[in-house]
Amino acid sequence: MFSQLIHVRRYKKNAVVLYDLDERIEATIENFKDLPAVLTMVQQIPGQWDMQFCSLKYTLKDAYTLEFEIELPPKSRRRLIMHYHRRNLGPRL
Repeated sequence: MFSQLIHVRRYKKNAVVLYDLDERIEATIENFKDLPAVLTMVQQIPGQWDMQFCSLKYTLKDAYTLEFEIELPPKSRRRLIMHYHRRNLGPRL
């Protein structure tokens, strides 16, 4: 997982008021079996976010929950890459 501050908004005396996070998640899903498999993977992203890139199709269950239905042939692997921005986060106290 990669995470970096972007679009930092500051107030008086250079104090951070709001910022965005640029996040990237990579995962490899592998089927070790001799039969095909269907994997349901749930990923939650809290707060306001915008997807920049996703290598697999997903469905939104609600504003914070993504659901992936991943079909894997026998002895195969798939790679998931998600790149998204989390918006308008407050300072860490």
